[in-house]
Amino acid sequence: MAPSKILAISIDMDGCIFNESYFLTQSVKKSNQNILNYIKSRIDDVKPDKVLLLVGSARQDYRLDLLNSNYNNTHSAIDAIREIAISLRSMLPKNEVKMVQINGLLLADLYSGESEGYSFKLIKTSLEKSDYDYSTHPSINGYDKTSEINNFDDYKYNILYAQIHSLSSRFEGSKIYFDFVDDRSDIHAVLYAMFNSFSKYLPINVQLRLNSYSGCKVLNFSEKYYKGQAFLPGYGDYDPYYAENIKFLPNVSQIVGKQIFSMKVNLPQICEYVFHKVKGHIDDFEMQKKASLQKLLEVHTLSDDELFEKSAKHKSSSLPGNSLRCLGTFSTSNNTNSTKVKNFECEDEDLEVSSVMSI
Repeated sequence: MAPSKILAISIDMDGCIFNESYFLTQSVKKSNQNILNYIKSRIDDVKPDKVLLLVGSARQDYRLDLLNSNYNNTHSAIDAIREIAISLRSMLPKNEVKMVQINGLLLADLYSGESEGYSFKLIKTSLEKSDYDYSTHPSINGYDKTSEINNFDDYKYNILYAQIHSLSSRFEGSKIYFDFVDDRSDIHAVLYAMFNSFSKYLPINVQLRLNSYSGCKVLNFSEKYYKGQAFLPGYGDYDPYYAENIKFLPNVSQIVGKQIFSMKVNLPQICEYVFHKVKGHIDDFEMQKKASLQKLLEVHTLSDDELFEKSAKHKSSSLPGNSLRCLGTFSTSNNTNSTKVKNFECEDEDLEVSSVMSI
């Protein structure tokens, strides 16, 4: 029986979990009691059947995780999200502990055609062996380790699109409370603009909350900056082909650029700016989605209504599988001699990852 309510928490790392207090304590748990208390309060408020933690950092493959762990002198994002899960479990009554799980989806899975959770498991195993050679790992460039990282979206629209549609398609009968937590207001602003302007890409069973956090109190971004609105409601259908369509999704950071950093305007004006910048690319995205669907279904002529009707019958299971900044470039060298990632000792042997949920 599918759970009726799911609380999903997608969490950034650099500047967020790895905040100023973290560098003083060198402890993910000790430096993040505020976000742990926030998640606990959300559990008390929503009363979910499942609590899913996701990696909302741009560290969506092993080489990006290694790069930022070394550059910022932190733990791995994989170890950090596991420690958050273990710490959160310790705050709950014994009968609610198993409710907290990790969703192991990383963009490397989708761009490389692997099953969801594959990269998470592989990184976890490599870290346990102190193996820092990423050459056998999938990446957000697929298995191409030499080209520039053209799927790196600094505003994380592709991350949220994948995570939200993955959960919505797997739990289509459930109400999903999706909380995204990040320290950067420009990311919040662009994500708000995208999901507000193109609301058809936010499934109807999803409520999206954008939260600001850098070690202190967790603040609701949209409630603070836009008419007291605590969340963005979903109006659209889930994308059953998100695993394929993610490859056509516009790279918002490349389109919008860095102007958001310097724009001294209010959120509605930013929404309008982003809408006009991205609108043509969204039209192209829709055309590519339709062409891809026609190819997948091996048909040549379908009306829009027929395309929607057929797509609804095909689930994603039929497809292949300021603050510190997260960097989007990485040396092509696989030299591991200078690589050092802080060790993580798991105190809960029950912690493990599956393709959908974990622990």
